[in-house]
Amino acid sequence: MQRRAQWVVACLACVGSSGPDAAEKWLEVGVATDGVRAYVDTNSLSAGNGWVRVTQRFDFPRSHRRPLGRVEQQVVYVCTTRIVRTLTSVEIGRDGGIRRTDTGKAVAPYRIEAGTLPRYILDLLC
Repeated sequence: MQRRAQWVVACLACVGSSGPDAAEKWLEVGVATDGVRAYVDTNSLSAGNGWVRVTQRFDFPRSHRRPLGRVEQQVVYVCTTRIVRTLTSVEIGRDGGIRRTDTGKAVAPYRIEAGTLPRYILDLLC
């Protein structure tokens, strides 16, 4: 798993960056049917035995039913069990103001389901 994550980091560095903030090297991973876009910060990747830590971002379109602009999270994907553990989560409104901040204690680990944006990130990283 660690070798795969290192390979992904090297490949993503070659691809370059796209998305909302090129200085942080955001790479778009996927778009949900409701228009939510998922990104990973390729500069934030680190890996261990069976896990990958990354900063991810979900951008919500203006037409989305929630008043959020985006959510930025530091997470750990456990590759073998398909579980994601949230370390920090920050919800940012469309006006750029922070609406909510959670730590890993407030967000329970969860199993990643097929067809979801976190599954695309897991498949890329693991």
